[in-house]
Amino acid sequence: MSMWFITQACALRQRWAAVAFLLGSLALSACGVNATAQVKPTATAGPVVRVAVTIHLAEPSGGSHPIANGLWFAGGERSLYEVDPATNIIVASVLAPDGAGEYLAAAGSLWVSLDGRIVRLDPTSGRVLATIPLAGVRGDGARMAADATSLWVGVTYGDTLARIDLKTSQLIKVIPIDATPTSVAIADGSVWVCAHHSLHAQPALWRIDPTTYKTLATIDTTEGQGFQCGGVNADANGAIWVGNVQEIQEKHDLLRIDPATNRVVATAAIDGQPSDVAADPNSVWVVDPTRSVVIRYDAQSDQLIGVSAPLTVGGPSNQEVPGHIWEADGALWVQSFTSTNLPYPGPTVWRLQIAG
Repeated sequence: MSMWFITQACALRQRWAAVAFLLGSLALSACGVNATAQVKPTATAGPVVRVAVTIHLAEPSGGSHPIANGLWFAGGERSLYEVDPATNIIVASVLAPDGAGEYLAAAGSLWVSLDGRIVRLDPTSGRVLATIPLAGVRGDGARMAADATSLWVGVTYGDTLARIDLKTSQLIKVIPIDATPTSVAIADGSVWVCAHHSLHAQPALWRIDPTTYKTLATIDTTEGQGFQCGGVNADANGAIWVGNVQEIQEKHDLLRIDPATNRVVATAAIDGQPSDVAADPNSVWVVDPTRSVVIRYDAQSDQLIGVSAPLTVGGPSNQEVPGHIWEADGALWVQSFTSTNLPYPGPTVWRLQIAG
């Protein structure tokens, strides 16, 4: 597999993908002052993780009965499945329109990108409730995040950030990013957009005010070595986690940003070819499908400390490997890729138990 984020950003435009990645970089503050707090990680022990439950995505035997607090996973060409985290049972399924790309569950609906528009689906019937054009953009690949009132869409082919009202399904605002968005996160009262380079701009992490739509910071992600911002997210403590990739040298970094200063406070290299990252209050978890492992980084101090022993979660006969990872309901959830067709989602979800 080549440089992992580019592979995913391109291939997953045609298939289902999960919630947003955590790749990107931070080198400068908003006022242009160099960020110098870069700490080399050291080894440490970490919490124990194990596969607690293996879930095979299939139609629910008792019919489709969506619940409010379920977790949605992609399975197959067009299907979405909802898992009840209290029972680990599949409770609902939806068949999306042909050509659907990214998806997100928010405000009691499923939102999917589809050829230059966002489609809102009823999670019970799969019926299309609304279709929202993305300012004339063609093609899918839109990355999404949601707050209490709005769906924020990084329009990959349009170099823009779009805001959609979750109640009315109306397009409220289109904000030029002047670079190609790769992921979106909501944290610390801001919308954070990781973007690759375009014809007009260098890679950057954009911080945008959700009320005024003004750019609060444009954070350089090149590191002077050709790195590109691939994704962004936040943990429960308010830290912003980004990473970046250097395509030519296939280097991968994981960085921690203080939103009070827009500065990097720690950084660590990511070994292997990671496909996804998740953060909880204590740890950052990295999935590497090439080695079929989940790796932990400590998130408690200003250092990204060490790597705990990897956990192998590969599927039967190595036909599936870990691909996407989420933290939800006090557990880690890992969805497989099919090893013969990377990086398309596979039919298996593992629930990992964290102890210690």
